[in-house]
Amino acid sequence: KQCRSNAPSLWGGLGCAPFVERYSFAFTHVRESSSSSTVDAYKVGESTNIKWHEGSVSREAREQSMGQKGCVLWFTGLSGSGKSTVAYTLEHALHGMGKKVYVMDGDNIRHGLNSNLGFSAADREENIRRIGEVAKLFADMGVITLVSFIS
Repeated sequence: KQCRSNAPSLWGGLGCAPFVERYSFAFTHVRESSSSSTVDAYKVGESTNIKWHEGSVSREAREQSMGQKGCVLWFTGLSGSGKSTVAYTLEHALHGMGKKVYVMDGDNIRHGLNSNLGFSAADREENIRRIGEVAKLFADMGVITLVSFIS
């Protein structure tokens, strides 16, 4: 079944990652005026002194050096439905083809990055927000990122 989306995508046309897109760049652009110049900044939460720093290496350059385009494939379903099995099977196949690929498994992520989160509605939403941000970074790096989460 092909995934279709009319929503604008931060993933270069990959409109199949709604959770990632929902949480990507969840901050508001503001302009700060200082004594003699205007500085672009982003309001993150209550802080307005956090600025986005654009690197000198583009996503395209990273993808070219990796020999592939980065993307996120998000596997979702109920507990025990086979998400991780499918993701790890695909990882094995892609790795065998020489692709740079990584699985972000919900259970594994809860052992580290999200170990401070429980299972309340707010914690589950934060769990997905965090992994969406990390998956976005991996894709930007040029890695095929397989995300296996209950979401």
